[in-house]
Amino acid sequence: NLGELPGARMFINRDMAAGTTIERARMCLRTFAQLHAEFWGWSTEEREALFPNQLHVYLSPGGRAKTRALNAASIAPARRAAPDLFAAEHVAICRRAVEKWDALIDTWYRGRLTLIHGDSHLANCFEYPGPNGPQMGMIDFQGMQWCKGIRDVQYFLINSLEPDLLAAHEEELIGFYVGELEQRGVRLDFQEARDQYRAFSFQTLMVALTSIGLGTLTERDDTVRTVLRRSVAAIDRLDFGSWIDEL
Repeated sequence: NLGELPGARMFINRDMAAGTTIERARMCLRTFAQLHAEFWGWSTEEREALFPNQLHVYLSPGGRAKTRALNAASIAPARRAAPDLFAAEHVAICRRAVEKWDALIDTWYRGRLTLIHGDSHLANCFEYPGPNGPQMGMIDFQGMQWCKGIRDVQYFLINSLEPDLLAAHEEELIGFYVGELEQRGVRLDFQEARDQYRAFSFQTLMVALTSIGLGTLTERDDTVRTVLRRSVAAIDRLDFGSWIDEL
């Protein structure tokens, strides 16, 4: 019961929708780096023994087909539900991503993987006093998977920060995460991290589309619309459309 932890602060989806601060974002990125460094580069055998691929949302048997179908089915109803946020050009980008689904999955899950939270927005974090100041913990690990650590980073930042604020600090925050990994013995090239961030930005949009297109999965419609607005802004800012065209 985190309510019994002295000084703990829980966050909910409305806090995420209100937007967080750069300082709190850095706290979360430090926590992600702490988690990711512990499992960075584990072998296939080690990963399978701890958390087998049969539980993986994308890599389990039938996972590719299910996630592709789910995302394809969400595009048109999301466009109808939020035409002011999800424009025709975004529909076209999403359809191209679905057409290249196998190549997209291969890109996301190729190379060194680690254990990630998988649903790493502010409402799944909590703040508590640590020996050196406030720290962040995480709850709700039902999206846990083997992936690249930057996936947690972009999912948190895009969902939890207003686009203008994020745009002004995006490079700095990616670099902060890279630095936190390095302090824990993990080397990740900044440009590689930046490229991964761009590639994974589509996962954030996918979740928003599914929520608004196939049924509201959070308690407030305005929260879902906020997440969709931020996700679309990220796709535009990072030019994911060009990235998927070149894939």
